[in-house]
Amino acid sequence: MPDESAAGIATPLGRPPNKAPGPMEDSVVKRCETCSSPVARGLRHQCGQAAKLRYLDALSPYSREHVACGLLREKLGVATSSGSLATASLTSGTGGRPLQVQVAGTSTTEIASVQHSTMRAVKTALNLSTSQTLRAAQVIREASGSKKAVQSGLKEFLFAEGQSVAKFFTAEQRQFFRKQPNGQECVIKRSVVFCRDVYAFLAHVSNSRGTAEMHQRVKLAIDGGGNSLKVCVSVTVDGRGCTSSAQFNRFMDSGVKKILILALVEDVKECYQNVSVLMSTIDISSINFTLACDFKLANIISGIQSHSSSHPCLYCEGRPPWEVPAQRRTLGSIRHLASEFQAAGGHQPLAKNFANCVQPPLLPGSDSAELLDVVPPPELHMMLGIVNRLLDALNASWGGNKAYEWAYEAGICRQQYHGGCLEGPACKKLLLKASELWSVLPPHLKLYATALQDFNAVREACFGQSLADDYSLYIARFQTTCRYLELSVTPKMHALFDHVPAFCSKYGKGLGSFSEQAVESAHSDFEATWQRYKRPLNHPQYSTCLLQSIINYNSFHI
Repeated sequence: MPDESAAGIATPLGRPPNKAPGPMEDSVVKRCETCSSPVARGLRHQCGQAAKLRYLDALSPYSREHVACGLLREKLGVATSSGSLATASLTSGTGGRPLQVQVAGTSTTEIASVQHSTMRAVKTALNLSTSQTLRAAQVIREASGSKKAVQSGLKEFLFAEGQSVAKFFTAEQRQFFRKQPNGQECVIKRSVVFCRDVYAFLAHVSNSRGTAEMHQRVKLAIDGGGNSLKVCVSVTVDGRGCTSSAQFNRFMDSGVKKILILALVEDVKECYQNVSVLMSTIDISSINFTLACDFKLANIISGIQSHSSSHPCLYCEGRPPWEVPAQRRTLGSIRHLASEFQAAGGHQPLAKNFANCVQPPLLPGSDSAELLDVVPPPELHMMLGIVNRLLDALNASWGGNKAYEWAYEAGICRQQYHGGCLEGPACKKLLLKASELWSVLPPHLKLYATALQDFNAVREACFGQSLADDYSLYIARFQTTCRYLELSVTPKMHALFDHVPAFCSKYGKGLGSFSEQAVESAHSDFEATWQRYKRPLNHPQYSTCLLQSIINYNSFHI
């Protein structure tokens, strides 16, 4: 046995070590209290900022988050205690702008949800389908991070709202008339959607809007645009008519978003026979109303021949050049003259002997009712006719289509589908640019620009909702300018010169209160709804789909 003491090494009992025993290693690493760098014999120690940063970089991600969290908590606590917003400002080591860190709101206060009535208004304003409206609600919920951002039950609400007037409408087949290429008329069948009970329907509208029936004013509108013949109604009230302060009305009662369709038929021509068939589907004898439509339909409904006839005026029995005062038309006078015309054989050339009254009016009312009271002067179509008349006359006098070219360069474009005429917005733009036109016209044509300026003054004085005190002076001045231009007076100009002053004087209101503009806009407004239901005329579901589209349209226009 070897002598262990001689070797000078004490070996413990048991399995011998894998390596020779050496000096004891330090199990604890000493670190600098300033920079946390290890301190040991043989290690270089440079205490400073760089060493601190190197140490932080050496930390694990978890440790760095722990340090950052503590620092942010400390800084946010100081900011909150000082009364300012909970924002921590962290200085950048590179000398840039301090980084502002703000705690996200952790309040448990419930966010006000978007109500059904608001989503209903969005649907109506943007002509959205029910599916699109539900999708919009989903986007709102996702963006807010809360399912309660939109009131629950929206789908059921929209479906119920879309059928709220279903009981008032029905669809039937009726016979209409169409002129063939050889000039002969043939009978065609078309589906008509109409209101069963107009009086009850209007009572429902008043009740739903929270208005008093005694203060409401009903405006009936008829137009044949958009490939369909429509009878629409607009219900407005005066300041005393509102009985429900809780009712929040997002749309004007006189606007297109509140217009309602009473009867509609597609693919029929505007003529007395077809309008008569359509009007026969609804009973309007029990309501007081004024009629809003263009001059063409106004003459058709009144039983008078067109503006190319010898006595074209809707309101009197005068004839061009309108130099002799004429008797005003009444429902009774038209009925009497039309009856005499039919008794004389009903031949069209004889119509001029009966003030061109050829059919009984399709309007209810007493014989003493004047046409001027039943059909207020249509301000939109008066403006269209007069402005286009002035532009055409200027273009003819200037030559070389210079007036049309100037208008085009000024952004005033004519619509070819209306025979190359300016529409409403373009007419207003031309009137507002009349001073610019005056500056480029040769001296002998400047009076045309003056006429446009004078008519614009008329438009501002009496074509809006309000009525200027001196509106009649503006009309007289425009009439004088037209006389200097030696323009032939059209039926629309005659209506402005002779009948608008009488109407405005009697009612004390501007023509805008009786305007036909809403029904003109109803064509495109309804088209957005009809496109979601539309079927060909010969489709077996056409009638049902047309009915449902009108029910849905009216339900969201209440």
